[in-house]
Amino acid sequence: MGRVNRVVAWVWFGASIAVVGCGPATPPPQTTTKPAPLAAKAETGASCATAARLVIKEMGFGAIPAKNQDRARRAGEAEVEAACLDDQWPDAVIQCASTRPSPRSCLGQLDKYQDQSLTAHLDDWQPNFTKGPGSRYGGDAYGGAAYGGNPCGGANPCGGGAPKEEFVPCESYGDVASYAPAIGAKMADRDYALAVRERAVHLACEMTWTNDDKKCFAAAHDAGAVAACRGKLAEPARNSLANMLADAETKFHKVSALERTPRAIECKAVATVHYSDEAWEGRLAALASADRKDVIERSRAQLATTCTAEKWPVSLRACLVAMANKEPDSDECFGGKDKGGASKWGFPAAGVMYKSGIPECDQLAALVQKIGACDKLDKDLRDELVASFGQQLGMWIEMPASSRPELVKQCAETVKVYTDGAKERGCTI
Repeated sequence: MGRVNRVVAWVWFGASIAVVGCGPATPPPQTTTKPAPLAAKAETGASCATAARLVIKEMGFGAIPAKNQDRARRAGEAEVEAACLDDQWPDAVIQCASTRPSPRSCLGQLDKYQDQSLTAHLDDWQPNFTKGPGSRYGGDAYGGAAYGGNPCGGANPCGGGAPKEEFVPCESYGDVASYAPAIGAKMADRDYALAVRERAVHLACEMTWTNDDKKCFAAAHDAGAVAACRGKLAEPARNSLANMLADAETKFHKVSALERTPRAIECKAVATVHYSDEAWEGRLAALASADRKDVIERSRAQLATTCTAEKWPVSLRACLVAMANKEPDSDECFGGKDKGGASKWGFPAAGVMYKSGIPECDQLAALVQKIGACDKLDKDLRDELVASFGQQLGMWIEMPASSRPELVKQCAETVKVYTDGAKERGCTI
């Protein structure tokens, strides 16, 4: 769930989660016990070093002057290799990035923490080697310096006073069903196939498409126009799109195969896989062992119960099993139809509360549960509030002791604000 949505939910009651949370909008990096560094594959030459070299080669140097490019290349490769080694990139990502024509297309397989870490490693890379006004101000995430976007950001491009080029968002891609291989109108699980493909195209767009590419696809309304736009892509962008479409196809077939094994996708089995012990590694590590086990069991039970009661379709259940431990991919399983679908099944599941060890904040947690059950309020708002509060609890238990006095004060103040706001709206608190 994005920061804006979380803030909206809390502001509705007169308080902002950004104030109550006392910390970043997204959870801090997971503290996992990492295995030994991944070894290179001798038979293919795949390694973090190889992946780093090819990723930087594909990214190019943007506005970096020629005289700085050799040092910039070595620095960029060092940053990517460090991210790969430090964050234990999956072997599949290393193999992919070391062997495919478009190594950057493989980065979509990184999990949320690994992706954020890579962005942090590369955020200042291009600006550090670029001369000109504002050259130290890089973008972040997709479209920023880390992914080949404008390395300077701000109002002006690097080294010039001309207006910044217009920003064209990745929002429309033409008829994604017509991208080869076409998705037929009568294809089984068509909605899911389209959701998977649209995400693949979106990632390709964010990483490599120019403004002209984006405009071309946005105006493409049939298969011929889509094919023409693909033909106009630069070779790296063409390779990236082809790779991502192939990965989407593989993902779809994996889900289709699971649909033919009913026992593997029963609701209880889905809950067990989605909330497997492996999926919980590094999460809620500050909780006592018994409390953490209880949270895990309640999350599994809640998912299984909801799955059964709502009669989740075969494709959704198969998708969640296939995409276990891949949060960005599991978002696709809901196909965009259930706005809060994926966010309800985070870690822990929405509504699964536990003691933070801070009495004032535990009192607030109990209050949020009561508000979540008040039918006088909009259900989407209640669901969002409960889900976002669970994420806050996860951050609070990780907070150092020095931050707790302020948190105690703010939790106490928020209890009053929430109580008054809920009563005004007819809730019995």
